[in-house]
Amino acid sequence: MNGFLQVMLIAALPAAGNLLGSGLAVWMKPEKHTVGISLHAAAGIAIGIVAVELMPRAMELGDTAAYILVIAFLVGALVSILLASLINKINSDEKSGPWRVLGAVGIDLFSDGIMIGIGSSVSTGLGLILGVSQVVGNVPGGFASISNLRRSGYDGKKHIIPILLLPAPALLGAVVGFMLLRDAAETSQAIAL
Repeated sequence: MNGFLQVMLIAALPAAGNLLGSGLAVWMKPEKHTVGISLHAAAGIAIGIVAVELMPRAMELGDTAAYILVIAFLVGALVSILLASLINKINSDEKSGPWRVLGAVGIDLFSDGIMIGIGSSVSTGLGLILGVSQVVGNVPGGFASISNLRRSGYDGKKHIIPILLLPAPALLGAVVGFMLLRDAAETSQAIAL
């Protein structure tokens, strides 16, 4: 099978998890605390993936790579803080809250896609492990985004469009990650992961 097609199929896995979570939010009448619990579950799964799959592989590259990884992690954290600050300044009213959650889930799916694309450029097996683990991790994100839309009054058939559009960032991210790093050095791939 074509490598690009494999990456797209693997990237469809987190999108499927997101769609499953979105469907649950449409089917159920979620309580406010359920959304918080689901977002915490998603964060815990993401931390587990990094700790178990990504960091051990990156640390095998030696001391120099470890320093580069620390710098890359700090830069990523700074970008996250700046992005959150920018979003809060742009959308500070209460009605924009659900859309901010939807945007955050979209960004998360994009980064999942990038991770899968890069992981698949290292090996199909790593890409598949990352994709399968993200199925579980993205169910809470889809659930939270659509639950917030429902609670804000954006209900009925209107939330079908966001549900159907949310998988797109994962697929786009996978294309970006795979195309940019498929022929890159192992150290570059590890840093990007």
